[in-house]
Amino acid sequence: MSEKGSDKEESTLSPEQRLDALEATVGTNKLGLMIIALVILVGISIAITSLIMVNIGDDDKNADKSLRTLQTQMDEHIGRLDELSEQLILTSEKVNALDGSISNSSNKTLRRILLEQEISNQQFIDAAKGAIYDLAHMVPGSRGWLELYNEQLDQAQEQSAKRQDILKQLNTSKTVDTDSSGFSENF
Repeated sequence: MSEKGSDKEESTLSPEQRLDALEATVGTNKLGLMIIALVILVGISIAITSLIMVNIGDDDKNADKSLRTLQTQMDEHIGRLDELSEQLILTSEKVNALDGSISNSSNKTLRRILLEQEISNQQFIDAAKGAIYDLAHMVPGSRGWLELYNEQLDQAQEQSAKRQDILKQLNTSKTVDTDSSGFSENF
């Protein structure tokens, strides 16, 4: 009878009362749905956070392993760098020793001797030209000697000057023009 009585009460309720009752039920349903949504949201947040923490824990292990690997590689590189530094020191000592032996080599001495010899040759040619000039003026009819030998001596002096320039270039390590060697067919 109570069901019949509630049906009666409901049918006796005015539309406004029914609307108020429905609104109260809807408000309760809304609150329940919000609580369920909040619980689901918190659950999802907890699950994501725990997954991230697990992955970070793995990354820490991987980071430690990577750090150890990098440390061993760095130690190997430092050892190799030390070896290369020692080799560089030995090589520089060898270069210094070679520089000393090159500076004391016979090639440099020979270049110096040849340079001095060319200077002496030019001085001799100047003296010979002077002597021929003097002889040409002392001996009657010998003026042809002066013209004949003066041209040959000038050519010899010019070639000697070219050789002297080449020897000077060799001493300064400049490139040498091999086409103008200073040697003629007569030598």
